[in-house]
This record gives sequence, structure tokens and C-alpha cells, in this order.
Amino acid sequence: MKFFDPRSLIELFPDYKDRNVPFEADVIEEHMYYLMEKGKKLPFPYVPPSMRHHGCYVTSIGKFTRWLGDRAEEEGVDIFCGFSGTEFIYDDDKVIGVKTGDRGIDKDGERKPHFEPGADIHAKVGVPRRRHTRESN
Repeated sequence: MKFFDPRSLIELFPDYKDRNVPFEADVIEEHMYYLMEKGKKLPFPYVPPSMRHHGCYVTSIGKFTRWLGDRAEEEGVDIFCGFSGTEFIYDDDKVIGVKTGDRGIDKDGERKPHFEPGADIHAKVGVPRRRHTRESN
């Protein structure tokens, strides 16, 4: 479970409270304690600003990203899960897509009976999980 600040969600979905967002609970109260031996605890007089989550929600990142993915697909976005991109496809210096990795390869690099070659996926916009750079020649 993670804390989720709804400010960015409000920009995308002003009516988010009516959209069944998978929030587990509202953060309505916060306390901070110094835990000591034998189950004793000492309350801190305040919660530091960087640890305050009042007004946020508790959510499962997995459930939330599935929900957000469903909303994106409703708007016509294609989301491809379950494979990795092995290299970018370029048109001059512009990235126009990605090549996916072959599937059905054993640990020695040999093709298994259910081998499927990678595909070229062309797109106007791509969002990678990590930062990628192009090697210069």
C-alpha cells in the first residue's frame, strides 16, 4: 500500500470521486511515535511536513495502475504488457517505434517449439519505463 496525493488525478479526472478509483482509505489522522523496548512508545509532538499525508489516500499501486490503464484504453491508448522492447526504431533522429524481443528462446539462445519473432511497433508517442539513450557512431 502507498499514499496517493490526488492533485494530479484531479487534473485528469475532476470527477474522480464518482469514478470508483481503487482507494483503500482516506488519510484523516496522522501520528508519529518513537518506538522503545518492551512495547512502549513515545509520541512525537508533530509530524514533519515530508511525512504528512493528510488529504491523501491509501491505495495499492497495482490496482491503481490497472484502473488508470483501463481509463487510458477507454480514450484509445494502446498499452502493451508482457514483453520487453529490445531497441528503438528510428527515422533519422526521431524515435518512431520499438522492436520487441523474440519470445520462446531457451537459455542457450535456441528457438523453442512455440517461438515467436519480435514485432515492430510504430507509434507517435512511446513512454518507456526507464531512461534510454542512443549510442553515437
